Amino acid sequence: CRLPFLQYGIYLHRKAALRLILALFSFSFGKFRLNINQKSLSGINCLKDFFLLEGRMDITAQKTFLSEDNVKLHLSHLSELRLRYSIFKKSAPTLVGKTLRQVMNMHSSDGLKNEILPLINSIKSHELYFSSFSSEPRNCKEIKSYYSSDAAFLYELYRAAREYSYGFLYVGIDRGGRPELAFGDGSTLPKLYSPPYLALDLYEHVYFLDYAYSKEKFLRAMLSHLDISKLFSGENANTYLDTEV
Repeated sequence: CRLPFLQYGIYLHRKAALRLILALFSFSFGKFRLNINQKSLSGINCLKDFFLLEGRMDITAQKTFLSEDNVKLHLSHLSELRLRYSIFKKSAPTLVGKTLRQVMNMHSSDGLKNEILPLINSIKSHELYFSSFSSEPRNCKEIKSYYSSDAAFLYELYRAAREYSYGFLYVGIDRGGRPELAFGDGSTLPKLYSPPYLALDLYEHVYFLDYAYSKEKFLRAMLSHLDISKLFSGENANTYLDTEV
């Protein structure tokens, strides 16, 4: 006669155990879902920052000499760089709101500085590259004080870029107000008197999808849309050093 009660007791214990398991699972899932939401929120903020950045760049200008797939591929590389930097900012809150100039002035013994500067320079170099062009060619009157024509200055850029195998070609202004060229790999500050106002990305991944090994053809197409008026208009002035990363 005890058997039915014993079976019923086991049933109640199983039912209670099941409820306990479900309760623990619900609690754990709630925490997991909260973490996922927080991560998604940080991801959305990162994407928001990138879309705001993309809005400041004339992407249509690149599409005049590169395919849309090629431009998207390059933009995805830039977004990856910015995502890596956003992770650094989460682990080191002192980086939040900092410009490149401010990071450069951080204490030299801080190992973070040496680790983060190449990444910031790479981000800034790519941002400057994407903002160096216009869909329609623009004349620059000031350039004629130093060159016979816009075309003569563009040819000097073409000749320099053709001889440089890879990296970035930066354009700034020297002490006398004349355009000045400097090369770099994108991870260090270019050696110019002024901050760079224009940048050409000469790495193969920029053009290989469309031009393969025809670098000279790519250079001619790219330089025909370079907005050299930004050298003297002040539009890109101090954006490299003094805008938040």
